[in-house]
Amino acid sequence: MIGLNKTRSSALTKLLALTSRGIVTGGDAEELLSLLFATFAASGGAFTQSFGYRDFMLGVDVRREWIEAYHRLRHLDPFTEPLGRLPPGEVFFTVGDTNEEHKRLELWHSFRAHGYRDAMQARLYNPLVADLFMILYRQDGERPFSPNDRVLFQLIYPHLAGALAARRALAALDAPANERIESVLAKVSGHAWVSLPSGEVAWSEEARRVWQARLGIGARDWHKANEVLLASARRFNTALIGGRSQVVFPGVRVEWASVPAQPHEQRRLLALMLEEGFDPAADTTPAEALLSPRQREVARLAAAGSSASAIADKLKIKPTTVRGYLREVYERLGITSRAQLASALSQRSAAT
Repeated sequence: MIGLNKTRSSALTKLLALTSRGIVTGGDAEELLSLLFATFAASGGAFTQSFGYRDFMLGVDVRREWIEAYHRLRHLDPFTEPLGRLPPGEVFFTVGDTNEEHKRLELWHSFRAHGYRDAMQARLYNPLVADLFMILYRQDGERPFSPNDRVLFQLIYPHLAGALAARRALAALDAPANERIESVLAKVSGHAWVSLPSGEVAWSEEARRVWQARLGIGARDWHKANEVLLASARRFNTALIGGRSQVVFPGVRVEWASVPAQPHEQRRLLALMLEEGFDPAADTTPAEALLSPRQREVARLAAAGSSASAIADKLKIKPTTVRGYLREVYERLGITSRAQLASALSQRSAAT
């Protein structure tokens, strides 16, 4: 599907393993960035809170002279506003998405004068605080980012964004009460710890109140809440699509993070309860969130058993176009069959 050399393939394997485990410490975050460099053959990059490069969460090998030049010329950047509205999971390539008019701007000449060949930029959705942005650079002498890089990023995006969101949530919970970020506390409605393989669950009082109210259960039936949460934990533990962020029942989303285990545990998980999450009106599964509206239409019909010809008739497009959309869907979701497609699209939550 994607042509990866041995080095990139090894880096991608380590990257997925790290994001499945959870980003817990600053050292993990640095390892994540270095693995992204290796996966995308980047020569520098950062996670930041804005495209203004002012507030680095973490930055490595980004030339200070270029950051200063960007601050000075930012008002000339025609992409400042569009980049700020970039949908989560979409990628912007400085070379591939820049036209000849843009290349006559002083900002472009400054970018090239500082030795950069291309930049890959993306928004990483964070349901807890502000969204993060990722910027990866390639220097002179290196090839520009390619469509394969775009596909690869969109495949690993849900793992990457979720891991960073979980790390920031953990940092907020660990902070002293008087230093906690209010925008985080306004959205987190309690938490729970899950121990594996025993399946033992420890609930915070706030999380217990929320689940009792939403599920309409009392203390005698509390095992039902444990079963729902454990099913969600096992989905995350096996790193299935959409496992890190799950709607367990209407109005409550769980964000999972892996944290250091106790001596008697194989793995310890933290579940953050969010009463605010993705827009419920969007009615998309975690897998569907990776697709464009047209890809989603085709995927839903195919998953329901419709043939390419039937889908073409319904959507008033050619069968060859339908098959092209399905190839793109398979690539984005990392699947190879309609059975896998139906399974991915059906996984709305651990509760259903």
